[in-house]
Amino acid sequence: MIFGFNTDVKVGESVYHVQTEDRGPKRPTIDSVIYYKGQILDRRRTQYEPDTPAERIKELVTGQHRELVDSLKSGSFIPDLQQAHNVTVELLNPGSLDLNGRLLFRLKVPAGSSVQAFLEVNDSPAQRAETIGDKDGVAEVTFLVPEAAEAQVMFRAVTEGHIQALKFHLRQQE
Repeated sequence: MIFGFNTDVKVGESVYHVQTEDRGPKRPTIDSVIYYKGQILDRRRTQYEPDTPAERIKELVTGQHRELVDSLKSGSFIPDLQQAHNVTVELLNPGSLDLNGRLLFRLKVPAGSSVQAFLEVNDSPAQRAETIGDKDGVAEVTFLVPEAAEAQVMFRAVTEGHIQALKFHLRQQE
């Protein structure tokens, strides 16, 4: 059984999203991510033995999630809001991705930055692509349309030693 939690945490005027999930028996890892405006601020991964009882996994997931939520509420987690406010990865075409059986992602990134994209289907890596942002800061990435009803793409732009990331969830229309 796979366990997980999603919680929005308001700190002052800022709202953070904390997501924690068990990756399941094939990838025995508890994965927690703190997002701000869709951008990853922090990530924590904890591995466990594949034969760990379900009750113990649920306790681990709950504890890790609660710890991150509490760290935001108490102020002990101090996010790098400067980085979060200066996010430089932006999806330019979220409403029109399908192009003749392929997904076309047009991104706004820093000019000349290296862009990596990772498509995951059912929490497993499916496709990977790399490109470079052009002189106007536009990068295009294409993938085959996944057969699964839900998938996600993680975009990562690297420039001058700084990394900016954006996660996009795909849901097929019925």
